[in-house]
Amino acid sequence: MNVVVVTSEYAPYAKSGGLADAVAAISRSMARRGHRVRAILPRYYSIDRGQLTPDPVPLPVPGPGGTEPARIYRSVDSGVEMLFVDFEPLFGRDGIYGSRPDDAFADNLARFAFFARAALATVDRLSAQGEPDILHVHDWPAALVPVLLRANGAARTARVVLTIHNAGYQGAFPIGELGATGIDGKRAGRLGLVYNDTVNLLRAGVTCADAVTTVSPTHAEELLREETSFGLHSVLSERTRPLQGILNGIDTTEWDPAGDPYIAMNFDARDRSGKAACKRALQREFGLPDDPAVPVIGQVTRLVEQKGIGPLFGPGYGSAFRICSDLPVQWIILGSGAAWCEDEIAALARRLANLRGRIGYDEALAHRIEAGADIFLMPSLYEPCGLNQMYSMRYGTVPIAPRTGGLADTVREDRGFIIDRVTPESIFDAVARATRTYRNAPELFAALSARGMEADFSWDRSAADYEALFHALAGR
Repeated sequence: MNVVVVTSEYAPYAKSGGLADAVAAISRSMARRGHRVRAILPRYYSIDRGQLTPDPVPLPVPGPGGTEPARIYRSVDSGVEMLFVDFEPLFGRDGIYGSRPDDAFADNLARFAFFARAALATVDRLSAQGEPDILHVHDWPAALVPVLLRANGAARTARVVLTIHNAGYQGAFPIGELGATGIDGKRAGRLGLVYNDTVNLLRAGVTCADAVTTVSPTHAEELLREETSFGLHSVLSERTRPLQGILNGIDTTEWDPAGDPYIAMNFDARDRSGKAACKRALQREFGLPDDPAVPVIGQVTRLVEQKGIGPLFGPGYGSAFRICSDLPVQWIILGSGAAWCEDEIAALARRLANLRGRIGYDEALAHRIEAGADIFLMPSLYEPCGLNQMYSMRYGTVPIAPRTGGLADTVREDRGFIIDRVTPESIFDAVARATRTYRNAPELFAALSARGMEADFSWDRSAADYEALFHALAGR
């Protein structure tokens, strides 16, 4: 099949979270299965043009203010043909959505409306080599693609699949910015683009796409319930083709303790002795006592409310201080996001000898934390799928997580610890249970770790589900 992916993130080129990993992994998996896959994303300032090949002819991108000249740059990633839309006025700046993880550029609607038009102009150019069978668009930054196709009455054989990775971010903007989409008010209402006096890109994408998927079966059920749907339950329930939940996988080549180049010593499910060496190396890297009897808690996260940072780090009420004060643990945190939370982690690290924080993101360090930690803490308020819990189990690190979204589909009591409710008390209780098990029942803890390593979280199963959907839509 001929598949064109439209996305705002794609690892390793542009990443703010799990979206980049998931899109890259499914694209590569489809390419390995013999399909032609091309991915279109913006050429952000951080992506070096010197490593890319420019198309010789500019790309004219039509818009409400006239035609703007963009350029296409190319590369190849694991069998996927990469196409980068280069337009300096909108994408030549630091950051994907904002200059900080907790900030947003004021012109994001204009930026991603332009990107959607540029993606369709690129598809027109690609169609000279054969019309795509599937346009696979991801989250709100690409959700305008099916809307523009419907608005313009384009006669295409390609079917559009929209995958919702995080319904908590819908691309909602003031109604006064509607002009940036190039769609007038009357048509915008019919297309689902205007909702509650706002422009809502994700809702419009759900209205106009041929199929909608999300990233775990449990989250699909959540999106159809009013209380957990972020307002999308009605529009999703009205669709003829039902919402499909396809559980994300992980890249088992990149995340493989047997061959990971970032960790102190490789190991696998048959010989786990290298994990102890990874723990020692991680403790030493962060200046913590080299004590195998003390469990190391790892956390790699965006510091946003979705990830449970309020109940965990909220000044005066979060459970972090009590965890480090009352339990025999060491805790290593890697993340960035809300400024107040970054400041609180720094303050806690100054007060607590057994807590260390690193603000920012470091791919190699993320691997070392997954390999060296005994326990991985993931107290998300909601989690459409989540990848870190799967990385953790792949590395024999036992996760602590609530029953929500993809966490409910992957973290079970025979290979992890469950947070009953995401409150300071429940988080503390779950960490206390894990700590007691580690110290008092080491054989049981080792069994939890081993079962996690034996689980199959590869993309093969997920890719087969997407492939079946694509074939059904294309009439094959």
